Amino acid sequence: MHKKQFRKMLELQTLFNQKIDKDWPINPKVKREDAVAINVEFGEFHDHMGYKWWKNQTPDLDQAAMELVDIFHFAMSASIEHEMKGYKSFDEALDYLAGAISQAWSETVPNQGSISYGKAELTEHFTVGVPTFNFYIILFDMVMDFYGDFETFYSMYMGKNALNFVRQERGYKEGEYRKIWNGQEDNEVMVDFVGRMAETIALEEEPLEFIKKGLLEYYDAKVAGQDQVNDNDGRNKAIDVDELKSRIASVEYTIVPETTMTICVIKMPSGFAVEGDSSCVNPDDFDQELGEQIAFEKAFDKLCTHEAYRVMEG
Repeated sequence: MHKKQFRKMLELQTLFNQKIDKDWPINPKVKREDAVAINVEFGEFHDHMGYKWWKNQTPDLDQAAMELVDIFHFAMSASIEHEMKGYKSFDEALDYLAGAISQAWSETVPNQGSISYGKAELTEHFTVGVPTFNFYIILFDMVMDFYGDFETFYSMYMGKNALNFVRQERGYKEGEYRKIWNGQEDNEVMVDFVGRMAETIALEEEPLEFIKKGLLEYYDAKVAGQDQVNDNDGRNKAIDVDELKSRIASVEYTIVPETTMTICVIKMPSGFAVEGDSSCVNPDDFDQELGEQIAFEKAFDKLCTHEAYRVMEG
């Protein structure tokens, strides 16, 4: 049984939802469409799995697995709002749900009488827009296929939420956040971190804080730290990122024909140029705006390296 961990997930989901609607779930002001969201996420899951038999596709299993985490986000939200209609105490509602969801998990564990349903039937198990007990059994059966055990699934759920906090705390809204961490997208770094620390995270009293602390330390030391160089006396001299961006003469993007590769070329007034690139494994997942953003950040990282040398010489 994992009632304690599911209770923690329900509490965190409540906190996240209240960022959108502070009165949720007792007196919500924003109408939620969690059932619709689940259907959309389930469709994206199949996209990542490469369901189109009439064309050559390469499944992206990591992204498919993350869609299951997103589905669980919305399922918990729908269940919490529903249960609050029948309980006087918010604490009682969460405690009941934690027990029920934990029981559903136990029925999906191999050799413990898992109920067999066709996985395509997941989104059929709703009652007035609320996931049923069988919905959670089917979802967790899929989760087990991808994550293998509860600890890994729990860690990935916490990891995604922790990364969202890191983004906000390091200037995501202000445009100061750097999504490429030493050549990798931040979500890839997060998946690697929680994968290595899954067993530890599962035992932590505050798993979200544990993951967030680890990601923040990495970001500050390995990513944001790229904007700092030492002068000849060993003192820190900062690269003014905004000033550097203001001196860019032009930015040009090129999508290589018949591929998903995007190339970004940043040119400076002197004629000096750097380039960065991005690509997508599955053509159906190609997003031009995202591709350009990643390519720009990689090119800009190179520009920062050259700027660091200039600052050192100055």
